[in-house]
Amino acid sequence: MASTFISAVTAVATSAQTGGQGMVRLLVFAVMAIVPYSIIAYLIYLLIKALRKYLRSEPVRKERAEKARTLGEVIRRRRTECKMTQEFVAEALGVSRQAVSKWESGQAVPDLDTVAKLCLALGFSADYLLFGRETAPAESAPAEPAPGPVYPDTCPCCGRPTSGGTLCPACGYPLPALPFPGPRYALTCGARYFASIGSAREDLARDFVQFCGKPDAYARELVRLMENGSDYRVVLRRDLPDSAALFLAQHLNREYLDPKIVLDEGEPQQELLGKTEAMTIPARPSSETKSGLGFWGVVGAVVVALLILSFL
Repeated sequence: MASTFISAVTAVATSAQTGGQGMVRLLVFAVMAIVPYSIIAYLIYLLIKALRKYLRSEPVRKERAEKARTLGEVIRRRRTECKMTQEFVAEALGVSRQAVSKWESGQAVPDLDTVAKLCLALGFSADYLLFGRETAPAESAPAEPAPGPVYPDTCPCCGRPTSGGTLCPACGYPLPALPFPGPRYALTCGARYFASIGSAREDLARDFVQFCGKPDAYARELVRLMENGSDYRVVLRRDLPDSAALFLAQHLNREYLDPKIVLDEGEPQQELLGKTEAMTIPARPSSETKSGLGFWGVVGAVVVALLILSFL
């Protein structure tokens, strides 16, 4: 081919001297001579590339062959344990005996649908087929304990810190867990008509301080205003859950005070004072009732005693 190329070039060069078309002929013959060499070089390049790819894939092919062989051994071992023939397994799966033989020898592997049928036919799981043993179920992590109830950091009755406990250390209100259920209420209070506060000023002021969280000076001024004007009312606390409103109302001395629980819907305080009672206040627990007969009780007892003595 080299001699042909040289002779072609020589012939073209000779003819180029004879006319103006010599150069064109020279180029045509040069291209015709180069193309075969280019094709041969490209084929050699492709061959080298394929060979390199084949050599690099050898570990992968070995791994696949090892997996196929291992899978075949598992199938053959399980079939032998179950005392089944290749023909029986092939008939159960709807394949040929040669297919089962190729699986066991590692020459082929079953597809996913056949694997599922094979597991049913031979009575094992996919874990046994893939790993040669039944894998133990992963131990589930211990369940986290359910979060306990969360209690408010501030007492809704007196407004003092509670340290996250279940009982307010200041007023003794048993704190409910958050969130507070139901609507919110406000506690309004005034003096009872015809009730003479008198010597009860200190006790009333102390109740306002302990249960309503009012400053001492404010509590004393509040008692003074109620004593001077029987129609004077004030909002003691608002945004209370029902249990807190009842707790406050029960711990105020209703011999002198007139507490009222009204529904708190976020209106101004002046409107709260004019609302009707939303909840009936039960009697104060007997264990917390103040001892003593009171002023009129003492008067009545003295009158009864004098009447009894007059008949003796």
